[in-house]
Amino acid sequence: MSDATAIFARQRAKADPAEIALAMKAAAIGHRALARASAHDASLRDEGLGDIIAAVEREARALGAEEIYIAAAPDLARECRFKRIEGEASLGKAFALRASVAYKGTWIRLVRTFQRDGTTMPGEEAAARFAAAVAQLPSTNGFDAFSSWLVEGCRISQPLESLMGSRIAESKPVAPRSLVSVQACMAIDGRPLLLGAPALLGGRGEAASLLVHPVS
Repeated sequence: MSDATAIFARQRAKADPAEIALAMKAAAIGHRALARASAHDASLRDEGLGDIIAAVEREARALGAEEIYIAAAPDLARECRFKRIEGEASLGKAFALRASVAYKGTWIRLVRTFQRDGTTMPGEEAAARFAAAVAQLPSTNGFDAFSSWLVEGCRISQPLESLMGSRIAESKPVAPRSLVSVQACMAIDGRPLLLGAPALLGGRGEAASLLVHPVS
C-alpha cells in the first residue's frame, strides 16, 4: 500500500468548468449579501453589528446559499483580527466582515471593509492593488507591501485549507487552474483596509483572475 495523497492533490487542484461556475455563483451571492452591510444603507446605519450580520445572512440564504458564516473585525482602529460575534459588539468608524459562503458544495470566502459613518471607502485603488497581487499567484511577490495575507483552497478534501500566507510557516503548492480564496490587509492613507475574494489561477504563463470585484 502506498500513500496517494500527492497524486490526489494534483488531480483535485485543477478546477473544472462546473466547479468554476459554482464558485462564481457563490461569489455573486456573497458579494450581494455583503452589500447589505454598507453604511450607505440607511436602514442599517443605526443598527448594531448583530443586526447587520443577520441582514447579510438573510440576504445570502434568500439568494440560494446553502451555508454562510460571518466573522467580523468590529473596530479596525483597534484590531484587524476576525472573530465570530456572539451577542452584540460595538462598531468603530471602520469595520470588516468575512463571509464564508457555500453553494452546492463549493465554498468561497469574501472580505469587505465598511465605513460606519457613510463616507466612501477608498475603492478602486485598493481593488487595483489587490488584483495586481492576486494576478501574480502562485508567486507571492505581489503581497510584499501588504501587512498580512492568506491564500486558501481545496487541496484534498477540506474546502478552505490554508495554503500560503504571511503567517503560514510551511506553504503548500498551489496548482495552475485551481480555485482559491485570497484575503489581505493593506493600509490606505494610514488606515487599515481588509478585503478578499475568490480567484482562479491561470495556466502556465497566465495571470490569475478574480471571480468578483474585491470591494463593495
